[in-house]
Amino acid sequence: MIKNALKNFFKNLIYVFVPMGIVYLFFLIAVFILIGSLVQIAGVMLSDVFDLIETSVSESSASVNDFFSYAFDQLEWNGSFIYMIVRAFQTRWFSNTVKGFLETLNISSAGFGESFDAIIGEFMVKLAAIVSAVVILCIIGIVLANFLTRVVVRKNTAKRDIRKFVVAHTILPIVQALFVVGAVVVLIFIRYYGLLVVAALLIMSCAFSLTSSWVVHRSGDLKLKEVVTMRNVLRHLASIGVILVLNVGLAAAFYAIHPLLAILIMIPVILYSLNIVGVNTDSFVCEMIEKKRAAEGEEAVPAEGAGIAEGAEGTKAAEIAPAEEPKKEPEREPEKASKKELKKEAKKEAAKSSRRKKDE
Repeated sequence: MIKNALKNFFKNLIYVFVPMGIVYLFFLIAVFILIGSLVQIAGVMLSDVFDLIETSVSESSASVNDFFSYAFDQLEWNGSFIYMIVRAFQTRWFSNTVKGFLETLNISSAGFGESFDAIIGEFMVKLAAIVSAVVILCIIGIVLANFLTRVVVRKNTAKRDIRKFVVAHTILPIVQALFVVGAVVVLIFIRYYGLLVVAALLIMSCAFSLTSSWVVHRSGDLKLKEVVTMRNVLRHLASIGVILVLNVGLAAAFYAIHPLLAILIMIPVILYSLNIVGVNTDSFVCEMIEKKRAAEGEEAVPAEGAGIAEGAEGTKAAEIAPAEEPKKEPEREPEKASKKELKKEAKKEAAKSSRRKKDE
């Protein structure tokens, strides 16, 4: 099964561009929506803040003038202009001045603080809504990419008809949900030997995957006990481990180049790998069915060929025997009759010749 998993992984590798294209498309749409909306709400917020500051400054101009006189006195005007700017950044003059200015307006202008907090609060609510919409859009892109990848991979590896599709998307999800609930209950009530429980759950999960594939692709040529064996379960678990190692290796290689590149590449690769893992058991069961049918066909062909040969020999013998028996008797009788006639004719000729001699 490990060989089958690697064959499926590399045979369908071109389909990694399906989730890659869909995920990147939705990510780009999300980024443009985020940037455009952020610029819009930030512009509205800054406009409201400037209007509020302008109104508040006009109401408390004396306090504002006193504050700026104090703030500019904190700068060192004796040195060069560049040195003054550097010192302003080093002493956090800009941030302290903005903070002091807003505090001055809050004290000197009635209702400034509440209005300013309302503007900032409205901006944060809009920002949260935009971020939520962007996240939901990205999730929709990932789900759609996963679905389409599964469709193309299954079409090329283990195709399902309508009956198999209905079984796989109605009965099996219910059974799988019950299995997950049961596993969670087991983990809750069994506190000790956690690693053993996890190993048992992994083995049960692999056995369930093989059983599901047998149910979907069920054939009279293959029995369930031939599919769900401990050897096949362990081989399926090992194939999952191999694909996991491949993903970790690719992630490490791309991360060494750049972390952002690793994120962009590995999201579609992980989606592709999950679908390969999901289709491995189906492919394995289909391959077992084909092999068993081929083996039964090879056993049936020699037996049929032997029967046909025996029938042909019998018909040949039946055809030859009647033809030879009637020919033997008629052929022998004419031979005997011809000898007697020859003898009679010879005697007659001898008698005629003797009579001629006497007459002469």
